[in-house]
Amino acid sequence: MTPTGSDPGGGTGQVEQAELLARLRAGDEVLFAQLVTELTPVLTRLARNYTPSAAAAQDAVQDTWLTVIDKLDTFQGRSAFKTWVCGIVVHTARHSGVREARTRPFSSIGDGDHCPAVDPAVSTPAGTLARPAAGATRRSAGTRSPKTGSRARSCAG
Repeated sequence: MTPTGSDPGGGTGQVEQAELLARLRAGDEVLFAQLVTELTPVLTRLARNYTPSAAAAQDAVQDTWLTVIDKLDTFQGRSAFKTWVCGIVVHTARHSGVREARTRPFSSIGDGDHCPAVDPAVSTPAGTLARPAAGATRRSAGTRSPKTGSRARSCAG
């Protein structure tokens, strides 16, 4: 049997919804643990629609439960509790999916042949920079900036 007697977190009526909220707001950890157990699989499937990986979906669900704890007092009861939690997971998963899509793990960079990022034969000793010989400065034939009139320089010099 679910904490609300029917649909997990959904409730069959206003009385059960009010009781659920009252118990959660009073800090009923057993009820909260039951809700987490019952709703996490549903929330994970929902979050998976908005995230690039299963791990990201699980992270979004964990963040959702933290948000539920933090924002429980702001729940106004205009919808079912489960609907409110599902809305939070969708919002969280969308934003975490966007964030994760912008990042790449460092290990994924490269051609996969596990070669070092810097060629040890070409690199300079630690703490020194490759400098041109004294008096040998290089200037680029850059164009003048329309705002300042100064010349643009290349990264090489």
